[in-house]
Amino acid sequence: LISAALDLSRLDFTAGMSRLAYALLIMTSAALSVWAVSAMLGLDPVPAGAPELSHVWILIFRLAASALGVWGFAMIFNSPHKIALWAALIGMIANVARLELVDAGLIPQAAAFIAGLTVGVLTNLLAPHLSVPRLTLSVPAVVIMVPGAAGYRAVFYLNSGDSLEAMAHGIQAVFVVIAIAIGLTIARSVTDRNWLQLSKDS
Repeated sequence: LISAALDLSRLDFTAGMSRLAYALLIMTSAALSVWAVSAMLGLDPVPAGAPELSHVWILIFRLAASALGVWGFAMIFNSPHKIALWAALIGMIANVARLELVDAGLIPQAAAFIAGLTVGVLTNLLAPHLSVPRLTLSVPAVVIMVPGAAGYRAVFYLNSGDSLEAMAHGIQAVFVVIAIAIGLTIARSVTDRNWLQLSKDS
């Protein structure tokens, strides 16, 4: 999804549309698989209640969970340990900031945009110094922000016949992904002049 968004922002429709179609197929397959298992086990997508903890502990758990989540995705993508740790640091900062902004009353799409922008800026500043492709840092850092729960709820309610709930969750998921992609694109545009020049040439 992220690569597709960056390709489309540069008007590279051939690569962008093929990657977008592939990503949507993977997400649809995952959502349907999760729905099938939950249907067999009688699970429902009702969110769990917020834990009764102080804000300090919630912040600590969010930092730890975000870092471990990004590090895990980076390892799945066969990133070296050093790169995985840098990606975990970037993702931890951006994701916790996103969650804190949502708790403060900011709409999820705007918080996702700010998080995507943060990931993009940090990645584009660090990647050249680490001599690694930018995607090796940015993709693991934003994967944990993709609203899989909203996508799952959209499929669940669609199969339950509740079209309005399905549409609401589906649109929310799409807008959050778009917001993340816009943040990454703007960050790349303002930090990499060569990339802007390639966009004009193409």
